[in-house]
Amino acid sequence: MTTGAPGAVLDVPPGATVGALLLHRFPDGDPGVAGRIAAALVRTGIAVLRRELEEGRPADIRDLELAADALRSRGVAPALLIGHDDAGTLALAAAESVDGLAAVVTIGARSGEVRMPTRGALLVVHSPVDERVSIDHARRIVDAAPHPRSLLTADGADHLLTSPRDADFVAGVIASWAPRHLPPTASDPTSRPAPPRGVVDVRERDAGGLAQSIEAGSHVLAADEPEPVGRDTAPNPFDLMLAGLGACTSMTVRLYADRKGWPLDHVEVRASRTRRDDGERFDLVVTLEGDALTAEQRERLLEVADRCPVHRVLTGPLEIVTRAAD
Repeated sequence: MTTGAPGAVLDVPPGATVGALLLHRFPDGDPGVAGRIAAALVRTGIAVLRRELEEGRPADIRDLELAADALRSRGVAPALLIGHDDAGTLALAAAESVDGLAAVVTIGARSGEVRMPTRGALLVVHSPVDERVSIDHARRIVDAAPHPRSLLTADGADHLLTSPRDADFVAGVIASWAPRHLPPTASDPTSRPAPPRGVVDVRERDAGGLAQSIEAGSHVLAADEPEPVGRDTAPNPFDLMLAGLGACTSMTVRLYADRKGWPLDHVEVRASRTRRDDGERFDLVVTLEGDALTAEQRERLLEVADRCPVHRVLTGPLEIVTRAAD
């Protein structure tokens, strides 16, 4: 949706009352870095007004005012300010003047000679190999800012986040970080009751992609597929299954050793999967650290490793029932 602010695009999920302003110098593309960040935030229920700044003209407070007014005209309160390049410096300087602002994100911003916001949360995103703005600027911003503040180093990324993988990574982190610091919005999926213990809810979180949001009680996980099928923003479903088996195996060994009072210092499990003509094979390589463990204790712990609850479910009788939701 276009807006009254020149060069701006507004995305509003149904029922959104909280919004973000994204001022940037990312080049146009499909979907483009700004579009990826906006899409990730919209999936959390946050409206986003994004505006690409004119080439060759410094960002100024008027850019911010126009964007904020355009957002308010849609009945959405600007609570998050995201600035890229010199717009990030502007975001820091102008944060105090935006009523209701709760958080600021800078991406590849210069520290400049600005006064840090005295309220709200701050996330500083910067690449250690940024070819235009040194990572030292990010360090100075973080050192000068009050808490809560966070630094995200986008390893290997360039200043414009031209790699889709880098752009998706930054977008995903911002979308995970922001709702924690913003007022609740009516369309926020996290406002729904968490699933009860023993129940896992899985929802799409990537329009046009395969990425999934996974809720298990109060915990939020993610799943995706590797490129080119997905965007490789999270483990794939088989990786998550292996993770569950490996974690259960390690926990079972630890519980048994502690109950016996055996000198087990540390447990590690490497889980892998192999496809065969006659089915699937899972391999578990268990490392048991503890110089005082006897050979008999090690042998017994390996036997216990094969008896973890997840192992028993996977190798025992199993029924899966699928039905339509009410």
